[in-house]
Amino acid sequence: MARTGDAHYRRLRARVLAGDDLVCAWCNLPIDKRFKAPHPMSPSADHIIPIAAGGHNHGALQPMHLGCNKSAGAKGFRRAGVKRKHAREW
Repeated sequence: MARTGDAHYRRLRARVLAGDDLVCAWCNLPIDKRFKAPHPMSPSADHIIPIAAGGHNHGALQPMHLGCNKSAGAKGFRRAGVKRKHAREW
């Protein structure tokens, strides 16, 4: 079974994406739930600690655009332990 086919993961994902004012954790832009996959601006749930870095499929998730999630992969500032208020350098 695929990692995303797990019922517990699907419930966590639904909870993370249930809000009305979702903001992408990577680019800090609003997420429009009217877009559907595979559109790059469609909503997706990102593992805060990637599976590749020792995270668990039932670990914490954050909202992210599908395209941003694919670009981030298992790297990125939030994965390196750097904490910022905004994703962008202002």
